Order: sequence, then structure tokens, then C-alpha cells
Amino acid sequence: MLALLGAVFGGLLRLAPEVLKMFTAKGDRDHEYRMTSLNIEGSVKLQGMKNEGAALEGQIAVDRSGLDALREGIKAQGQITGVAWVDALSQSVRPIVTYWWMTLYTVVKFATLIVMWGESSGWAQAFLIIWTEADMGILGGIINFWFLDRVITNKRKS
Repeated sequence: MLALLGAVFGGLLRLAPEVLKMFTAKGDRDHEYRMTSLNIEGSVKLQGMKNEGAALEGQIAVDRSGLDALREGIKAQGQITGVAWVDALSQSVRPIVTYWWMTLYTVVKFATLIVMWGESSGWAQAFLIIWTEADMGILGGIINFWFLDRVITNKRKS
């Protein structure tokens, strides 16, 4: 019986390290799998960030070239050609666009005022409704454009 018990326990003790190695190997494989998955996920995120960075750099380059073109265009607009009718036409574009816009804007606001007055809102109420913060912004922009432009131009001349 002792021989039998010795054989069983001897065999179990001999198998114990192998069983432990099996569990350890499984844990190592799971760990390796998790680490590989994290590495792949990190690489994908890093590549995504690199792609976004490249796209942003490309957009910056496009924006910069657009601003450079705009700067050159504005610089070219201010140059006098020496041909009287061309210079007069060039200098009249901004005022004509401003007058056209103000006429169109006034007609639309006046038509809105008439419609609202026809709906018996009354003149005072109609004026308060049609004059909005956007209208104040447009008016402020026009005044700043024309009057500050003169101040800046006069400062440059002196």
C-alpha cells in the first residue's frame, strides 16, 4: 500500500510542475494577446493622429496660399494703371456695390414695413420689429468700412 501511495504521490508531485507550467503558459499567452491588442490599438490611434496632423498642415498651407493671393489681389486693386477710365471704374466698384446693397436693403425693409403696417401692427411697432441687431451690425460695418477706411488712409499718407 505504501508503495502504491508513494507511486501516486510521486506521480502527482511530478505532474504538479507541468500543470503549473500549463497555467502559467496560458496566462502568458493571454497577457501577450492583450499587449499585442493594445499595441495595435495604439498604432491605429497614432496613425490617425498623424493623418489628422497632415490634413491640418495641408489645410494651413491652402489657407496661407489663399490669404497670400487675397493680399496680392488687394495690393493690385490699389495700383493706378494710368488709364483714366480703367482707374475710375476700379475706384467706383466699392461705392457702387455699397449703393446697390443699401438700395436693395432699404427696399426690402420698406416692403416689410408696409406689410406689417397693413397687418395693423402700427408704424411704431413695425419699426421696432424690423430693426434687428443684425441691422445694427450691418450699419456698423458699413460705417466702419467707409469712415475708418478714410482715417487709416489719411494716417498712411501722413
